Amino acid sequence: MRVLSSMPIAPGKQIQILDVSGLLFVVGVSDNSVNLITEITSVDIKEKIFQSKDTTHTPEDNFIVNLVSQIKNIHFKFPTGDKPSSHPAEAEEEMIEEIKRRQVERLKSIQKNRAKLRSDSPSNPDISLFGEV
Repeated sequence: MRVLSSMPIAPGKQIQILDVSGLLFVVGVSDNSVNLITEITSVDIKEKIFQSKDTTHTPEDNFIVNLVSQIKNIHFKFPTGDKPSSHPAEAEEEMIEEIKRRQVERLKSIQKNRAKLRSDSPSNPDISLFGEV
């Protein structure tokens, strides 16, 4: 077993790429634990990692290159089923709009439930403008 790359992300915490008999793992390491993040299975990515290990770059540079390569292959599933925009700013805006839409739906549901509570018991003094007391 050998550490191919390591990058501190916070005091006492780091992410490492480990080679265990030819299997590559990305792990999160802290003072108290080691957690598997993912196994790198792509032959192309493995080759790039091993090649970058043999270059004169600093370990941090190798780690960033390897991590970004791995992250590029992750496909996030959007709740609406839509594919994300290819432009990062547009993708961020789409995500913000989705969050806003969900919050508006939640607010409407709360308002509907509050109105139902009021109509079901109009003389109940325990129900205020802000819900149950």
